[in-house]
Amino acid sequence: GRAAAVVLGKDVGFHVRLDGPPGRRAAQGAVIEAVGPEQAMARMNAADKARTAYVRRLYRANPADASLYHLVIDSTAMPLEAVTELILQAMSARALIQARAQ
Repeated sequence: GRAAAVVLGKDVGFHVRLDGPPGRRAAQGAVIEAVGPEQAMARMNAADKARTAYVRRLYRANPADASLYHLVIDSTAMPLEAVTELILQAMSARALIQARAQ
């Protein structure tokens, strides 16, 4: 959920940040949400602003700080199915490392 990477830290869960250039993120959002490019850009900007303000205000952290996440992916650079596969593979690899450490 929102700010889970900040609240829980890297020891709990598996935190992924999906990112990418704003123009490509908006274009991807327009397709996913079946809206026009201007509306998609407005929604993206509003969501980004709200998320950043929320995390900064409550936790004094930057939600774009890559060190908060186990994985940061430019989700606009490949098909979403590939993004999903990357996340699943990374989660499996982390679980294997954790199991070996115990």
